[in-house]
Amino acid sequence: MKYIHHMLVYVCMDLPAEYAKKDFFACGPTDDSFVMKYCQNMIGGWAMGAKETNYQPADVGSPFTPEMTGMKVVVQIHYNNPDLATFVDDSGMRFLLTDQVRKYDSGTIMAGIFSLDFTLTMPPGLETFHVQGQCSDQCTRTMLPEEGINIFASNVHMHTRGKSGVARHFRGNQEILPPLGQELAYDFNFQSSKPLIPNRKFLPGDRIIVECNFTTINDTKPVYGGEGTMEEMCLIFLSYYPKSDLSICGSQFQIKPYLKALGMTPDMLIANGGFPKARLAVAAQLFNNLNDGMKAHREILKTLLGPVNKFIAGQKWDSESAKPLQSFYSDKQYLAICRGKGGNITIIPADTPPEITFYVDPSKLPCTSS
Repeated sequence: MKYIHHMLVYVCMDLPAEYAKKDFFACGPTDDSFVMKYCQNMIGGWAMGAKETNYQPADVGSPFTPEMTGMKVVVQIHYNNPDLATFVDDSGMRFLLTDQVRKYDSGTIMAGIFSLDFTLTMPPGLETFHVQGQCSDQCTRTMLPEEGINIFASNVHMHTRGKSGVARHFRGNQEILPPLGQELAYDFNFQSSKPLIPNRKFLPGDRIIVECNFTTINDTKPVYGGEGTMEEMCLIFLSYYPKSDLSICGSQFQIKPYLKALGMTPDMLIANGGFPKARLAVAAQLFNNLNDGMKAHREILKTLLGPVNKFIAGQKWDSESAKPLQSFYSDKQYLAICRGKGGNITIIPADTPPEITFYVDPSKLPCTSS
């Protein structure tokens, strides 16, 4: 298990013909044939340091039924092998079946930040850097059953620079405590699922705000969002019942306000190698016309990565100079994204989160007398 970053097991929808007869697939989102977009029903997971756990209530189970006949089950394993060592891996998961059908089917919601690219940027040399992801109430209002769901466990996931992570529960502007999940002393090498006792009732129209705190004090280069161990993520996996349509719910940062938070202009794109000097008009057009529909366009991200990386590397970063970027990650300049029935993705360009400050561990607050 030394080289395994994480392992996830998904049940897929009906796959297109070009996938149906294959045994192995490219699982990364940068691959042209990204099969995982058809496989979002997560039924099992493991990450670094996780131990055996079973927080599932006695009347809850994962369904394996005749209706699933012919469906593909995909095991996705991400490796961290910077030394390029040669090894044989026989890792997997064992599922125990019973003929005692449980009353409720369980499900998993992945919530947090879905910007696996440079729009999630952590400048180097910072003791602390906060980011915030939103699972919009507009998603939960339409994709959860009227009676709501019951959350019984959570698993915070970041990479090696993670210091703490928390998933906060809001109903309107009111925060419901304690948080749905939290790791206030996060350790990448000891990730585990934690029970939520008592189980939490989560209703349609409720919101999840996922906050992560990182340190880049030992870095000399910017750290970006991504699936690699040396990149970063801010996610939480919530186990619940009864199973609903909602499987993912979170934020994706937009390119244009991100560039403005950095202070980048068309001239700077050219100065940092984005375009030839004669193409200022093209650079300006690209900068000014970036819109929600282009956000995930791979070629745009690829074109801008070099100039952005060069620009960030050329700045002197400290807590003061990082403030505009820090503010960007807590403002409303993101797309709210949720995946529902049939794997369909809903994009909400104008979310309205409550005005809040970052979460503070109650044990760190000063004592007050009544």
